[in-house]
Amino acid sequence: RFSWLLRPGILSSGAMRIFIHNVDTFLGRVLVSELRRGEGGFHRIFGTAYGDPDAVPTVVRRVVSRENPKKQAQMIATIQTCKLVIMDLFSSSIDDLRFAISALKGDLSSPVVFVLISSIMVWAATPPSQDGFLRESDYQRRTPIAGSRYEDFRDMEELVLSSFNVEESQVKGFVVAPGCLYGEGEHRLAELFKMAWLGQRRHVIAAPGTNRVPLVHVRDLARLVRQLGPAGLGVSDDINPMERPYFIAVDQPPMPAAQASLSPSPVAAEEGEAAEVARETPEAEEGAEAAEEEEEEETAEVEAEEAPAAPAPAEPEEGAEEGDEDAEAAAPPAPTSRPSTQAEIVQGIVDEVCEHYNVPIQELKPDDFEEVELLEALSLDLCMEPSSLMLDDEQFAVQCEPPGWFCRKGLLANIRMVAGEFCKQRDLRAMRGLVSGPPSSGKSTLARAIASHFNVPHVNLGNEEPEATIERLSSKVCRYRGYILDAGLASFNEVQDLFCVDVEAEPEEDEEEQPDEDPDGEEEALPPAPKLEKRLRALSGGALRAESPREKALSPEFVIILQAPQALCRARFQARGQGTLDDFTEAFQRYDAALQESSIAKFFQDVAGIGILNLPVVGKDEDEMLESSRIYMERKGRPFNYLPTEAEVAAQILAKHAARHKASHEKAASEEEDLCRGDEVKRLEEERLDAERMLVISSFEAERRALEELPLREYLMRYVVPSLTGGLIEVCKVLPDDPADYLATYLDSHADS
Repeated sequence: RFSWLLRPGILSSGAMRIFIHNVDTFLGRVLVSELRRGEGGFHRIFGTAYGDPDAVPTVVRRVVSRENPKKQAQMIATIQTCKLVIMDLFSSSIDDLRFAISALKGDLSSPVVFVLISSIMVWAATPPSQDGFLRESDYQRRTPIAGSRYEDFRDMEELVLSSFNVEESQVKGFVVAPGCLYGEGEHRLAELFKMAWLGQRRHVIAAPGTNRVPLVHVRDLARLVRQLGPAGLGVSDDINPMERPYFIAVDQPPMPAAQASLSPSPVAAEEGEAAEVARETPEAEEGAEAAEEEEEEETAEVEAEEAPAAPAPAEPEEGAEEGDEDAEAAAPPAPTSRPSTQAEIVQGIVDEVCEHYNVPIQELKPDDFEEVELLEALSLDLCMEPSSLMLDDEQFAVQCEPPGWFCRKGLLANIRMVAGEFCKQRDLRAMRGLVSGPPSSGKSTLARAIASHFNVPHVNLGNEEPEATIERLSSKVCRYRGYILDAGLASFNEVQDLFCVDVEAEPEEDEEEQPDEDPDGEEEALPPAPKLEKRLRALSGGALRAESPREKALSPEFVIILQAPQALCRARFQARGQGTLDDFTEAFQRYDAALQESSIAKFFQDVAGIGILNLPVVGKDEDEMLESSRIYMERKGRPFNYLPTEAEVAAQILAKHAARHKASHEKAASEEEDLCRGDEVKRLEEERLDAERMLVISSFEAERRALEELPLREYLMRYVVPSLTGGLIEVCKVLPDDPADYLATYLDSHADS
């Protein structure tokens, strides 16, 4: 059951117990990775957890805490049995530090090395030396900004140094002050990389932006901590903590002359031009007084062009030139590196990860900036020299993989590697996809929806030249985020020209060499034309190497081809009303001809080796097509890409369905209400007409009853005699042939009166 422990390299007599406070933090995980491997085996890691215990690296043997007296006793016993104890002030409190110190004040079976990781912010207000630089030998002058929390950091540093570094102490106490950390997915600079990855133009440089910010890769910090470990891990046995207790961890960016090519910022450009002039002087001629004078003049010009906060390179003092050999020997060597400016750092991140734009320089206050710790770090203006342990190329981190510095030349010189670490650690994947299909099948709508879902650019193939499309797909935005290419009606040859390059084929083993001369020996024969073959195009340009991973190719990893009948496409084309049927017929025939000749599906399956998704359109709406595409593209796992979680996506889908159901129900209810309202209106109209008819009838009945109640003589005198008299008078006047008929007609015409 435990036979695997007997394998070589798993356990060794040199295995060491190491305690790391808060192994689940950004720095804690890197410390575990760098310190675990030993010579001939693996060290045993113990520690505490800052947050969720599930985030603790699996190689940690035990996680302890001090929640109750029993666990406190277990934690004390664990600390006392470890040879190296590491604490980080950013994730530790003064109570945590005092507890660890008290634990190491007890009976120890063997010497212990205690390393406290502080911050370069403790040096923020320290005046520089004469050459403009600060070194670890200046640690007693370190001064934090008044009123900041880093005053507490300095007090805790002093507590460690005064508690352990005394005569007959079994504990060696060291303090490491790292610059602003970067790398391994980022911590302090994460917001800058995030905004750049998302293409958000919200970066700001705190005015004036010429301050120099000391940085260090988090792995180089971990390697310096390792170097301070006991024998078998580091060289602390050779260091007297009473004489040398303080160490600085910063990287070594090249001087401005070399740095000018790394960042397009105006500050770097000015420094690069000035340094280029200085490099052309005859300073290499040792002992030439004229060269030294010219170098001093040009150095002064460089300092005049730079901001006042930027310190100058070290220059030999006049006293040393006059013969003070002791002072010259004691003086530190001239610095060969200089930290990058804030403007160079921010602009460098932007130019590597997203489209270039000039980051604005503004006056910022802590209340105006969400990331206060980031603003504190970027506001530093210090030129720090790395610890001499880090400058010892023969001894520094020789047991690490790879040995030595991990990122010596700084962030800007390794910006592509650091950006790759950011994407890898945070699972930000470049989602490169292609959508194709017949005209009016909905491919453009689907491509835009996929691009919006995965936060990647939407690229339309259109009618532009292949070189222009290749340039767009090879841009830095598409390199880190990917793309969704709307291929339109592209054919096999068009896609092949886009994603393949011609390279000279390697000769086959059985292929005979061609003679240099013809058989008659009269003249030299022409060499045969080289055979060419198609290779996938790489993201960096040229052909993809055979050993390179598929992710390094420019071609998409996901191909979706819509399947739609011509009748459906024709109906959609007519519904859009953006052309004639002849235009649709011509486009569909062109697509069908390309399909019959050699489809793009054949290219991606046979040449690129990609499995495609044939997505039927009939019977599916836009949301269903997007969901099918999403499942296909996430078959290897869902990328982080600052997307909503699966639970949030499911909630959004359910919310959409609920909204649709509600809208459908409301529509049906509205129609039913309208129908009911129509019936009610009709009923009310009929009732009104009936009421009017009844009113007429009742009026007529009232008149009839009134007439019936009159005496006959009165009735005749009121209603009959006047009309009859008028009729008789009219008959006498007219003298018609038929007087009776004429009188009847007259009475009928005057009946209403």
